[in-house]
Amino acid sequence: VRKLQPRAVMFSDAGPDVRWIGNERGVAGETNWSTIRPESVPFIGASGDDVIKSLQEGHADGSVWRPGETDVSIRPGWFYHPAEDARVKTVDQLVGMYFTSVGRNSKLLLNVPPTREGLLHDTDVERLTGMRSALNTMFAKEAPHERAIWKTTGPTSAVVTMQFKTPQSISVVDMGEQIEKGQLVSSWTLATTGASPATIARGSTIGYRQLRRIAPVVVSSLELRVEPLEAPLRVTLKVYP
Repeated sequence: VRKLQPRAVMFSDAGPDVRWIGNERGVAGETNWSTIRPESVPFIGASGDDVIKSLQEGHADGSVWRPGETDVSIRPGWFYHPAEDARVKTVDQLVGMYFTSVGRNSKLLLNVPPTREGLLHDTDVERLTGMRSALNTMFAKEAPHERAIWKTTGPTSAVVTMQFKTPQSISVVDMGEQIEKGQLVSSWTLATTGASPATIARGSTIGYRQLRRIAPVVVSSLELRVEPLEAPLRVTLKVYP
């Protein structure tokens, strides 16, 4: 019987389909393009500051679609050790890494090592359950709004205006592009409107999802301004208490 050899690597720093994000801390770049110039990471194991920057951020003019995958372990190491049972990441740490991975246009690859019996340790299961519960609670109820109006404001800019039925206290912002048509947004600013407008968050890329936690603020209306690289596409905007 001939032993079959794998033909391709799905996930590595050099692709081909998904790229390693450049660290094992659960943190993607605040700027994170799903496209990358393949010559910037020419082979598996390439090193240097420029390589890590490319893995973290990708490139707006990248010729291949190779989104980032953010890997991290729930424990200090990648394998189970009884001595680390008291060092499993907390629910707050796991939720924070969700925001710095999924919330930065990446995927979260969370390692949960089994024990020698082939089971997940009770502490690990408790933390995973707590993480899921915390995220469910956080995104359970979107702040109710009357309407969200999308319009272009120039050849390469657009704005989304959101009006609320009553003043709302918000602390989480959730945005996303229609990436089936590509990733375009290179700059965004979210601000309150009215008599005393104020910027409450800003950034560069959005991608398939951009999550931000902000200091709680009461708003009656919001305005999201985006600067795409070319003709603007629709961006979704949700906010949560």
